[in-house]
Amino acid sequence: MSANTERFARQPLSGGGTPAEVSRRWDRSLPELELGGCRTLYVVSPHPDDETLGFGASAATLQARGIDVRVVSVTDGEASLPGLSSPQRTMLARFRRTELDRATEVLGLAPSIRLGLPDGEVDAHLPALTDMLVELFETAPGTWCAATWSGDGQSHRSHPAEQRLG
Repeated sequence: MSANTERFARQPLSGGGTPAEVSRRWDRSLPELELGGCRTLYVVSPHPDDETLGFGASAATLQARGIDVRVVSVTDGEASLPGLSSPQRTMLARFRRTELDRATEVLGLAPSIRLGLPDGEVDAHLPALTDMLVELFETAPGTWCAATWSGDGQSHRSHPAEQRLG
């Protein structure tokens, strides 16, 4: 069992993330996305796990269809557990990076790109984040970006900052 599985078994999440009623109201009658012009897709996630939980199956499917899918992790997720000491946060960041490496490997994706911004403090680094993402996206025609759903602001304090870039 992974460390997170054990932790959630002991203390399940309650009330975290996007409220169920918001998800139920989501209009699922979207048109099919035409991906003919997409050669590279950057999946930008505030911290490790968002790309896998929110877009992992789609990323693997797109990669299998010939689109180069790259995960961009804005932070290392070191602030996901409140009250940790600095050494504990460093260990958690290392653990989360390892999880991300394994997830991208299992999904058949290239190694992730880590921007290394401080978790929970992305708002203070928006100009730097914008510059980093612009540099990535200017690589070639046919480069697309997928990011956290705009209605997911309740789940983590890094998500709203990332959504303002859109």
